[in-house]
Amino acid sequence: MKKTFLSSVSTEQLKQNEFFAYLCLSENNHKKLAEAVENGMPITPFMLTLTDYFGYSKEQVKQLVMLSERLSDEVFLWIKKYLDFEELRSVAQKFEGNLPASCKAEDCVELGLFNELLKRKAYKTLAEKAPDFLEKVEQNSEINIALLEADFERFAPIVYKRTNKLGIFLNIHGGWKYLIDADGKNVKFVLSNTLFGEGFFPHRAIGEYCYQKGYGDELYEYPYYYKILLEHQEFEIFRKNRNTNEDFLKKYPKEVEWEALWEYYKEPQVRGYLKKCASANKNEPACREFLWKHSNFFKRLLMLSQE
Repeated sequence: MKKTFLSSVSTEQLKQNEFFAYLCLSENNHKKLAEAVENGMPITPFMLTLTDYFGYSKEQVKQLVMLSERLSDEVFLWIKKYLDFEELRSVAQKFEGNLPASCKAEDCVELGLFNELLKRKAYKTLAEKAPDFLEKVEQNSEINIALLEADFERFAPIVYKRTNKLGIFLNIHGGWKYLIDADGKNVKFVLSNTLFGEGFFPHRAIGEYCYQKGYGDELYEYPYYYKILLEHQEFEIFRKNRNTNEDFLKKYPKEVEWEALWEYYKEPQVRGYLKKCASANKNEPACREFLWKHSNFFKRLLMLSQE
């Protein structure tokens, strides 16, 4: 049975391993040391210092380290200082996907260890430093958001094409505008979803943008945007839909077809509301005429007395 050295050993065991390494090196028995490491004996920085002391070349040190089952934080920091760049990269690539925390994100970028960063879910770093790599891997929402945040103009068409998760764009500054421009079918999606993000989405800007793009009918489906339509004097859509919006009735009484609304709404409560709104502009001829027609004798007398 293959002899195995545990990677999690006591301090005493570590000292024994290091003494064993010393004996091997002092006797020039490199093969025995290599076999021990290959069979599971953990390497320590002290062992590596011994190899250097006993005349190992950097290439030999690299080959010994690559026989290990894993790298510890301490060993990585040691070889990072000792090995040349290409040697360090060879070692790191061998352990890619299982590198210690001492191999920082900036080390991974420098050494080209993008799979290690992918395992760590360092999507933002990858998007900024290796977007071509990230673009080719299997996608998820976090990766797509990282790409959009790194370079929206470059990656928006790609992300939009390969995912139906339009909500991804709503998490990115200006993403709502891209959705509107990309496909008119997205307008209602943007309007309905951004309304729930009070304080996060620029509702006024979204409404104005949609209006300028010719999506007045879509805006009308969301009462929140009535104010924008009225400010742009889009009265016909309110008349066509027999809209009783208070701002429309009170602020633009000349544009209201009062009689048409009266005939359409038979409920006493709604008719009372119409008269109340008309009363807010009772000196407006259209409103006065409407109120006169639908008031009793005493109300008419009151109207005459107020002239």
